Amino acid sequence: LKFACAARELQSPQANSELDASEMNYFFTWEKKNFTSEYIIEVGKDEKFAKTYKKVVKTNFIQMPLLTGTYYWRVFAKNGDLVSSPSQVYKIVIKP
Repeated sequence: LKFACAARELQSPQANSELDASEMNYFFTWEKKNFTSEYIIEVGKDEKFAKTYKKVVKTNFIQMPLLTGTYYWRVFAKNGDLVSSPSQVYKIVIKP
């Protein structure tokens, strides 16, 4: 089931960011949404999210390790069984 409100704006890392691989763990944040019990973050190697890392979290942030390469990320708001449409998609590049 979907509910009518979209996930909030993505905050960090910004779209088209180039990040240094020496960081190893990256902090993802997005705008908090009222009436949302959880968020689903997806991080994939392609824009279609064919192969994706998906995590359900109760906070509007997560820290995750990534290897060098190009990634795409988006967030859904979740309340019980209801899931919003996805946020916009941000592309990030982890440089060696």
